[in-house]
Amino acid sequence: MPVQIARPHSIGGPPDTVRRTILLTGASGVVGRALLRRLRGFDVVCLVHRSPVCGPNATTVLGDVAEPMLGLAEQAYAELAARVDAVIHCAAITDFNRTVGSLEATNIAGTEQVALFAAAAGAVLYQVSTAFVHTTVDGDRGRMAIGYAASKSAAERVVQSSGVPYVIFRPS
Repeated sequence: MPVQIARPHSIGGPPDTVRRTILLTGASGVVGRALLRRLRGFDVVCLVHRSPVCGPNATTVLGDVAEPMLGLAEQAYAELAARVDAVIHCAAITDFNRTVGSLEATNIAGTEQVALFAAAAGAVLYQVSTAFVHTTVDGDRGRMAIGYAASKSAAERVVQSSGVPYVIFRPS
């Protein structure tokens, strides 16, 4: 059931008095960094594995999407879930040269953990997938991308069956 995130101040309606909070995974990646710059009207909590992320509206939480409860302590997980209105999931292994098995922990199991978090938070899940989900084995690039594409396609199925409201994006 795809939905849209409301802007903090809707045009034509009264402004919201509460600033919305977004959990952003993969904030240190190419897509995550670009999104963070665009999310100025929101409070953004960046779940990062290693590298802290800076921004005027951003805070960093160290965690791991592939771990239960995103690698957070139970209380930290509950407190974060109570704050978050939406989840933008960008964290992924995007290396086309990896084999299918090495992509599963982050791209599939990580998406499962993020979907569980979105359910706990009562939040909309925005899944950043890839246009490569339709990759065939034609040509060298297609053969290299097939494992990555399969992992992202499986992640989409995780989101679709999660029961949380979601939107899937497929950038190229």
